[in-house]
Amino acid sequence: MVVAIMNSVIGDLDHLAPDDIDGASLRYGLKFTNFDAIIVPVGVPVNYQVQTNVPANSYVATNLPEGVTLDAKSGMMIGAASLSGNYTVVITIDGPGSPNVLTIPFVASENPPGDTRASFTFATNRLCLDPNRSRIYASLPETNSIAVLDTVTLSLLQTVELGGPPMGMAISPDGTKLYIAESSTVNPEIGVINLDTLKVLPSLPAPAACFDIEAGLNNRLYVTTVENSLSTSIFQLNSTTGALLAPFPDAIPTGYLEMSPDRTRLYLATTDNTSHSLYLFDSSLASPIVLQTNSHRGILFHDLKLSHDGSFFCLADVGSREIPKVPATDLAGTEGTFSVPQAAWAPIAFSPDDQLFFKIGTDYFASQIDSYDVNTTKFVRALQGSYYLNPSDMVVDSSGQYLFVSRVAPPGVEVLSTGTGTPTHPAKAKRLLNVSTKLNSAGGDDALIGGFIISGSASKQVAIRALGPSLPVDGALGNPLVMLYDQGGQLVGFSDNWNLDRAGVLLAGLAPADEHEAVIVTTLAPGAYTAVLQGAKGGSGIALVEVYDLTADDDSPLANISTRGKVEMGDNVMIGGFIISPADTTEVMIRAIGPSLAQFGISDALWDPVLELHGSDGQLIFTNDNWRSTQQTEISATGLA
Repeated sequence: MVVAIMNSVIGDLDHLAPDDIDGASLRYGLKFTNFDAIIVPVGVPVNYQVQTNVPANSYVATNLPEGVTLDAKSGMMIGAASLSGNYTVVITIDGPGSPNVLTIPFVASENPPGDTRASFTFATNRLCLDPNRSRIYASLPETNSIAVLDTVTLSLLQTVELGGPPMGMAISPDGTKLYIAESSTVNPEIGVINLDTLKVLPSLPAPAACFDIEAGLNNRLYVTTVENSLSTSIFQLNSTTGALLAPFPDAIPTGYLEMSPDRTRLYLATTDNTSHSLYLFDSSLASPIVLQTNSHRGILFHDLKLSHDGSFFCLADVGSREIPKVPATDLAGTEGTFSVPQAAWAPIAFSPDDQLFFKIGTDYFASQIDSYDVNTTKFVRALQGSYYLNPSDMVVDSSGQYLFVSRVAPPGVEVLSTGTGTPTHPAKAKRLLNVSTKLNSAGGDDALIGGFIISGSASKQVAIRALGPSLPVDGALGNPLVMLYDQGGQLVGFSDNWNLDRAGVLLAGLAPADEHEAVIVTTLAPGAYTAVLQGAKGGSGIALVEVYDLTADDDSPLANISTRGKVEMGDNVMIGGFIISPADTTEVMIRAIGPSLAQFGISDALWDPVLELHGSDGQLIFTNDNWRSTQQTEISATGLA
């Protein structure tokens, strides 16, 4: 007889035959090998792989947050939690041996929406605005690619693969090509993309790994290197042939580049911690000439941004809380100073009209970005972003509505509303942009029911919100849900809490203040619809149902809203609100119906309703008790008496 002894811990299964592995599993049991708690903000994607010592047959999880699922075959947990809280997730695995159970703490922390309108999860180094198209290009060094972002829909259009890790980018003077500084030390090159087709063109050879790039006159490209590895760390080459052109003066360190709008002036802010210098070159000539230098404007530059009109620039300096507004023609001059709360180890940006300056608030890891008036250098407002911005670059889109903030770690691009700019869908005149009703909501016939009509012939995007906890009233409904029905009674939309469609709600700019409130963002064909608001778990309380027109520039307006509910006194009166587009005056009709509802089976219809119309300032504009008393002729003419 031969006796074999096997250790209870097997370090390498690669040297065992399949039957040995099965035998070991049967003897020692299927086991978990990762026990880490999951801690993630609400709305942030989860990617958690349940790991075991040998493959499991199946995985089952209970008590997962809403919005998160566990794949039964792979053991991969995906999704995003829609409500904050501490969850005790129980995972059961089945496989060789016997089932095993693991309990994992899952902490979904609150993640207020702030000014965020969209977010992407790829690690991004630099951003480049396309002045001719509604696009921003993001360099993704981890995947050797460029992400093309649509600045209207705030969506990813396409990803273009390159030969090396991309860093800085520049668009050709004719707007047809994107040049990319690639940081690979093996076969260094400049990537080229055709912006009409988004196809990669033949790359251009570079003498060293590249850091930043600008496009100049007469097919000249100016490039800085990743390290100070050459006799000078800036060079120029021909964008057509790739040939190196006249050299720059010796011993110029590497850094950030900016080009004047007429492409006759090139700016360099060095990134090394010894020279901390600024350079201004004459780039109108074949051989670049140093016009000015200044070595007393900072300690270590993290960003350089020239205004869109080319009249001034700003520097982000790790060593100073004072950011000077430097005239473009005088590197030693100052036209004002932005006093920021923390040293500027972070990128900066300007609005397209050069009226606003943006800088990360408090510190490098903050969730706040501050905006300043460029003319007065005074603080304007704070933009509230993600729980952890840690930015690598910032760019404002051409409309001025959105600030794009990139980061490498944690990976992502976050889009914040600036609160300014030109709307993507400017409303037509005489439009109802928003209609709403506030009333006590309960179950059954006492639910808050709002009906609305979309006229015209084209489909329309709308948002329906159900608010409760955020209302400044006593007795607010704690956890509202909303259901949307078409005129045939079919359910076409449902929301229990808005984070279940976080991306759509953020894009609409209508995220409620409380995570328990509900929002439906959807596109509807013309017709009549009914929104029913009630408590998610049978609760009752004061609630608000709202309908927003998200495409008020089309030919299918919101034509009507009607609300049915139980009307009482005090805070329980029915309050309806509406917003009209500001371009022109609009004729509307407002009705308060009570006694005639009895014919539709309503047993406790309000016998004698009274209607008041108030302006946005709260002042009483009009009141009516009986429709025949003041405007009988006008009302009869509408056919709505």
